[in-house]
Amino acid sequence: MGMRALAYGAALTRVAIGAALTAAPDRAGRLWAGFAVDSRSGQMLMRGLGIRDLALGLGMVTALRQGRPLRPWSWYAVACDVVDAAASAGAHAELPDGGRISAPAIAAAAVGDAFIAARLD
Repeated sequence: MGMRALAYGAALTRVAIGAALTAAPDRAGRLWAGFAVDSRSGQMLMRGLGIRDLALGLGMVTALRQGRPLRPWSWYAVACDVVDAAASAGAHAELPDGGRISAPAIAAAAVGDAFIAARLD
């Protein structure tokens, strides 16, 4: 599988996660943030993360389809994932079981995005 195919898969995954967090923050965000998503402020934060990931994913898809540079989008995604992973690690004790695996999972996504960014364009 080529780098562009990996990048396309990563972009579509980000679009799907972003759309889910934006449309249904209480359901989509529960695994990561637990009951914090039951409050309006928790849902607001999940929607903010969702629209960020949706925009990043769509930017990546657009760059791939139009033959534009993808590397900047991939590095933006890395930066977001690093912050998300650090924040999740910092809140580890207060997260639900599913949320406790989020820090390493998000860190893995950052590594994947960095791998793609370093090898494209």
